[in-house]
This record gives sequence, structure tokens and C-alpha cells, in this order.
Amino acid sequence: MEYSHVVGRLREALPQGRLLPDPVWRGRHLGMVVLLWSLVPALATFALLSGKGLGHSALEVVPLVALAAAACAPWLGRRARATAAAFGLITCSALLVHLWEGRIEAHFAFFVVLALLMLYQDWLPFLLAIGYVVVHHGVLGAIDPSSVYDHPGGMEAPWLWALVHGGFVLAASAANMVAWHASEQLLHVREEARTDELTGLLNRRGIYDQVDRALHAARRDARPLGLILLDLDRFKEINDTFGHHVGDEVLRGVGARLRRVLPEARLARLSGDEFVAMLHADCDATLDAARRVLDALEQPLAVEEMVGQIGGSIGVASFPEQADTRVELLRYADRAMYRAKRRGSGAEVYIPEDDESSRDRLTLAGELRGAIADDQLVLHFQPKADLATATVRGVEALVRWEHPQRGLLYPDAFIDLAEQHGLMRRLTLHVLELAMYQQREWRHAGINLPVAVNLSPANLLDMRFPADVAALLSAWQVSPGALQLEVTENTVMLDPPRALDTIARLSELGITFALDDFGTGYSSLAQLKRLPVTELKIDRSFVLEMTTNREDAAIVRSTVDLARNLGLEVVAEGVETQAHWEQLAALGCHTAQGYHLSRPLPADELTDWVRRRDAAPPGTSNPIAV
Repeated sequence: MEYSHVVGRLREALPQGRLLPDPVWRGRHLGMVVLLWSLVPALATFALLSGKGLGHSALEVVPLVALAAAACAPWLGRRARATAAAFGLITCSALLVHLWEGRIEAHFAFFVVLALLMLYQDWLPFLLAIGYVVVHHGVLGAIDPSSVYDHPGGMEAPWLWALVHGGFVLAASAANMVAWHASEQLLHVREEARTDELTGLLNRRGIYDQVDRALHAARRDARPLGLILLDLDRFKEINDTFGHHVGDEVLRGVGARLRRVLPEARLARLSGDEFVAMLHADCDATLDAARRVLDALEQPLAVEEMVGQIGGSIGVASFPEQADTRVELLRYADRAMYRAKRRGSGAEVYIPEDDESSRDRLTLAGELRGAIADDQLVLHFQPKADLATATVRGVEALVRWEHPQRGLLYPDAFIDLAEQHGLMRRLTLHVLELAMYQQREWRHAGINLPVAVNLSPANLLDMRFPADVAALLSAWQVSPGALQLEVTENTVMLDPPRALDTIARLSELGITFALDDFGTGYSSLAQLKRLPVTELKIDRSFVLEMTTNREDAAIVRSTVDLARNLGLEVVAEGVETQAHWEQLAALGCHTAQGYHLSRPLPADELTDWVRRRDAAPPGTSNPIAV
């Protein structure tokens, strides 16, 4: 037990001999090689000045030339090149002692070289150099003392002198190792300061330093440099649904995949769920690398109870094609990434229009505040019909913005802006007010159309929202049963306890809920059972190709069966053909919504549409849009 304790303490005191980072090693090795090559002509000249002939002097330095050449050989590994340089430098010291006929002053070269070799922080060249000194002094000194020592005592007792010199070498080596150990600790601290603890990749400080260095080299060598910025899709939902420990494992898994797919790149976790990859490649090659990353992310990732794909959006920028500085590379890649996220395209390359788009979005966000106050927002309504009878069962309210200069804007142009700039509360309450007003107008006109309105995550996390809705129902004299609120799986999963509390309070008012875009989020069956919803809406992405894609058809069929077994109404979105209609009806789906029935219409046009259908002779009602 004591022995192992002593060994453990000794290991702690000694340097670990970790491999230096490539850039650090290359810089130090270059210094060793330059010194070795400079010593070759210096020692040859010293040999000539010492009275050696030209041939003899050249012969003396031939081994040094061979070792210096080996130290420069690119096909040899790091350790082999370091060992060649170490042997070369320590041989230079021995040759100096030999040429100076054992002068004590020449022996100091050994101490200098050993201190220099410590800079490799590698036990192999360091111990080999010490072994070389031992053999030189102990063996050669005993066989031919005059070639090693110029003192009479060295001639009389060479082994004693070898021991004395060995003691000096060991003392100097101990001092070198102390310095080596301290240097390792310093490098370790610096490495930790530049490394992301979770993934082992570089952190923000580390990648900034690497990009700056790479840009300097790229300008000097006229080489391109590419930057990839990856942002994981819906990572917050994974954290909120499965816990931060699962989210951490997902980040580690993404880091491992990046290492596997881009072994040549410098990789970093910038922050949260953002990753950066820097490559010595032009824009096209960097975009190809980005697509390989996306392909890798499509492979299912299993972490504890979660098995699924971890999608992402990537922006690409390059030097010198688009950017000239590190700040520009990151900013341009970030803007391209957001364009990829908006478009759902996976990866995009920065274009100058992205700058204009960013300014345009800021302008639009400022105008949106005034649009809500100035009644520039309007509703279009898309009907939902019974698949068995084609009877209209209700409508979904879809907001539009009648912009004075830009014309009619759809939600994808401004909903994200409202969420980013804290406008969702005002926007949703305004939409609810418009929807309730229209529902009351239809009721007065003898048309009974329940209205569905979409909610955002901000609404479900707003503890004031149920009271706001209750006040609007009272003000517009609308029955709670005539209002349906639609939420998505992902909206609920952002903060399940608060979202469920808000939904429960709204349900107590008599409002019904529909679960929208079912099948595209991270909710589980247990969570679905807890939601007080009466209707489940199948996402249009599954419905659109169900007539030609067996997998989509199977998903729709199982979803219909699930909903019916849970006692829920089933609505299929994206019904665009008669084939969709007939297949959904055969599966037992209750309701259809889509362009086959009608596109979203302004309130007055929808009123006429409903009246024409009601006025049609019995048996002629057709689900086709009229």
C-alpha cells in the first residue's frame, strides 16, 4: 500500500509527457531543426580551424547532416523526427567536446541541449539524450579518456569523473523536469480555458484564436478558409422534455459526429447548441462538408429514453470570397444559418442580400407594432368539413398583414418577428378579438361556425392569458364552446407544467383544444393522455403523400386509430385531392381541411361560400372548393 502510494506521488511529481498540440510542436521542432542545421557548418568550420583536414572535417559532420535530414522528413512521425533532432543536437555536443579535446567548457553544451530537448515535453527524445550522455561519458570516457576529459584527474580516474559529470547531468535534468512539469500545467490550464468541458471541442475563445491564426496564414499563403456554423433544431424542446442530462448527451453525440465527419476541421461548440467548424477549403468544398454534417445528423441518435434525429441548420461563409475577418466570417455564417432555418433548406451560403434581409426584418418588426394598433391585421378563414357528409364543421382563423407598401403578408413573414420582439401577447389577443367579432357576426347572420385560433409558446407561458381570454369572451358575448384553441406538441413541451396549467384554466372556461401538427414533435403518448384536447390534427406533411407513400399512409392510419381509441376527433390537414378525401374517409378520419375543400378566404368570401353550399340542392354538396 505504501509502495503504491509512493509511486502515485512520484507520478504526480513527474511530467506526464503529453503530446503537445500540433501548432506548438511544429513551432518548437522548427527551432530545433534550424539550430541543428546551423550547427553543421559551424562545427565543420571549427574542425578546419582546429587543424583537421577538409575531408576529415566533412566526415565529422556527415552523421549530423543525416540526422538533420531525418528531422525534416515529412513522412516520418512526430516522435521519429523529434528523436532525430535530439540525436543530432546531442551529437553536436559530443562532437564539440571531441574537437575541443575534452575541454571542460565544451561539456556545458550537453546541459544546454538537454534543456532545449525538454521543450518537446516528450520522454522518448529526452531519455534517449540522457542515455547518450551516459554512454558518451561512461563508456567512451573509460575507453578513451583524453577524447572526453582534458583534466589529469579524468585520465587517472575516468569512472569517477563520469560519475561526477553524471551527477551534474542528473541535477540539471531534474531542474529541467521541474520546468517541464510547470510548463505542462500551464499548457493544461490554457487548454482548459480554450476547451468546451462538455464536448471536448474548442470553446468560443479557442475557436476565435484558431480562426485568427488561420486567417493570418491564409492571407500569407493565398489559401481559402471556410467556416460552418451549425445550430441544432428544437434543442430546447429536447432539454425541456427529457431533461438537461439528456440534452448534454445529445451535445456530446453531435460533437463526436462532427469529429468523425470532419476530421480535418477545427471544431468548436460556440454556445448552447451552436457549433463551428473551420476548414482550409473554398466555399464549394465547405458547403459539401456542411451537407455531410447534415447527413450525419439524420442518423438516429439514441440517448436514454430518447431515440430520434437531431436536425440542424447550417450557414457557410468563406475567406476571401465573402469575408475578410473573423468577425465577418462568424456574422455572415450566422446570417446564412438563419436563412437556412427560415427556409428549412438545411444549409445556405452567405449572400450580400442577407444583410439587406436583416435590416429589412428589423424595419418590419418596428412596423408590426404599429400594424397591430392600426388594424392592419386581418383574418382569413379556412373551413373544415365532415369527411362523411361534407358538412362544414368549423373554420381555422389564419392571420394576414395588409401592409401599406408590401401588400398582403403571410404569417411566415412576421410571426417569428413577433416572437423575437415580445409582441406575441398583443398579436394573439388582437387575433382572438378579430375572431370573436367575426364569430358573433356569423351567429347573428344565422351561420354557426366555431372558430379555431393558433396559440404560440409565449401564450401558454403567460399566466395572464386565461383571464385575458375570459374578458374577450365576455366583451364579444361569444360562447366558450364556439372558440377552439390550437396548440402544437412542441409548444406544450417548452415548459409542460406551466403550459398544462394554462390549458387547464382555459378548459375550465369551456374552451376546447386541438393538438396541431401531430407527429412532428417530441411529445410522448403519456404526455398526450395528459393534454385536455378534444381534437387531434394530423400534420399535412404526412397527408400530402399518403396516396403514394406507404410509410406516410401507415402513419396516418395509426394516428387515426390512436385518436379514435382515445376518444378524440381527428382532423387531416393538407387534403388537396379527391383521392386524399376518399382514403381518409375509408380510414375513419372525421374531418378534412385543405385546398380540396377551400383555400383560406376573407370573412365575406367565406360567408358567400358557406351560403352557396347551403343553397345547393340536396345530394349535390361537393367537397370540391366552390
